[in-house]
Amino acid sequence: MQESDAVPSTGRLIGEAFDHWATHQARFWMIAGPAGPVLTALSFAGPHISPLLFGGLEPVLDFRLVQSGIHVLLTALVLYQWFKYALYDDWGQRLRMLLGEDRFPWRAFVSGGFIAFWMLQWLLSSITFTLWGELVRSQMPSQEDLRQGVSITWLVHVPIGWIKEIALAGLFGGFLVFLPARAVGLPWGPRRAFREAAGIRSQLIAIALFLTFLLFASEKALNILMTFSLPARMAGLAGPIIPFVSTLLLRLIELLTLYILAHTVSRLFVMKTCWMPERILTEKFASN
Repeated sequence: MQESDAVPSTGRLIGEAFDHWATHQARFWMIAGPAGPVLTALSFAGPHISPLLFGGLEPVLDFRLVQSGIHVLLTALVLYQWFKYALYDDWGQRLRMLLGEDRFPWRAFVSGGFIAFWMLQWLLSSITFTLWGELVRSQMPSQEDLRQGVSITWLVHVPIGWIKEIALAGLFGGFLVFLPARAVGLPWGPRRAFREAAGIRSQLIAIALFLTFLLFASEKALNILMTFSLPARMAGLAGPIIPFVSTLLLRLIELLTLYILAHTVSRLFVMKTCWMPERILTEKFASN
């Protein structure tokens, strides 16, 4: 049988990932339970904490950039764990055994290459957004021009957020097998990962694009729901509760997309490379 025949369709992979999530709720909430409120609190507390920590750098440092960077770092740590669970059926046992050793098992929780790959997407996203903002500002008419009836530049209406995220999903999608490779300790670089993805690259890109669209659509749906589902007087009484709940739901959906990403990409990685976990740790655990 040819390899392409053995690989399920993208739709089937995503469907199986959602089924896996539905039947492994304890695993999901074990991480998403604390991570969701932490990421939500970061969104609200970040603007107040950042000036206290980086107040001296205020003229040259954008606090929103610091907040965004911390958010991406935390999601990378969560994604790393879900790749571990997707690749090792007994990761819980392995992790307990590693924590029982004398030296702290850093590789069980973090990989430099993994974090760097995930942060690079955020860095390119931030650079793109900053440069676009400068371009828009440079094309904006002055106050005098506005009084004379000069229209605002059409650039302000370009959905740069959508375009940027879709472009990044398409750009990095072909390299996604780099993530499970680093999670299992393979010394791959991005170039090796791109070569190894031959035959499944289009599926990786399709998965990245689908999850990007899912996150954007969920954000829009939540905004509409929170805007029109409550009367104005109730929204006023709720104060910051409504924005907090909306942000929390969005963060949980984001964590769900990361869970789906880890499961689908891990499936493709295993099918393509025939990688299997070593049984050494399991045997040691069983003998103790």
